Amino acid sequence: MTDRVIEGLRANSINKGNISFDLIRNFAGIDLNLWDRLGRGRAILNSEEELDQYLYTYGPMISSQWRIILYELGNLNLPRTDIEISDYACGQGLACLLLHDVLPDSALGNITKVNLIEPSSVALTRAVGITECCFPNASINPIKKHLDCLDRDDLNLSEGPFKIHLFSNILDMEGFNQYLLLEKILKTPGTHLIMVASHDRNHNGGSQRIRETYQTMIDKTYAEWYEVTGNSISYFNCYNRQPAIFFHVELKI
Repeated sequence: MTDRVIEGLRANSINKGNISFDLIRNFAGIDLNLWDRLGRGRAILNSEEELDQYLYTYGPMISSQWRIILYELGNLNLPRTDIEISDYACGQGLACLLLHDVLPDSALGNITKVNLIEPSSVALTRAVGITECCFPNASINPIKKHLDCLDRDDLNLSEGPFKIHLFSNILDMEGFNQYLLLEKILKTPGTHLIMVASHDRNHNGGSQRIRETYQTMIDKTYAEWYEVTGNSISYFNCYNRQPAIFFHVELKI
């Protein structure tokens, strides 16, 4: 099966002038009766059909989460400097796409690099196509790895740029060591903004894992390592009244 999104990009039906989450979902968000393959949104997706089903089934939830979050943060009043984005377990790139939807043109022009970390080849291919269209001035760095296998050198973060780290519906999942991952991320000097969103749930890792990570990151024990310059944790309901959890931590190393 051909990828509807990639074909739309090649035909210029999707382009840098019109790309948005809503457009991508209209192109490819199709109910193919494959919900059982999605593992309640936690499975690694290995076909275009599964990507389309995920976009249909979970796209509105992801969109609702990040739009509420970005509104809460004032649509991210980012510094006027180069910006690097890293999206962990990015799937088909929806968090980056929703970030693109709210950023002003001035900020979009400052994005110099996007790291996309994802173990699924088919999802990574679509994510690359979407982010290349969203951020045409940026270098797109696809990294086909599980999070526990990620090395600091894979990200190749620079000291100067403002660094945004996106964890969309992944930090609540067991199966990788989030503290080892954060240790690798936070070895690069500079300013880091870490943003985490997920379902608010109490099983299989869930919100407790997110709360513990947040409390660890803002613990004064780490004051000799970095300075926390902003932080918040909040709970809210998505469009379908499903509970969600979000935190952000901004820090300087």
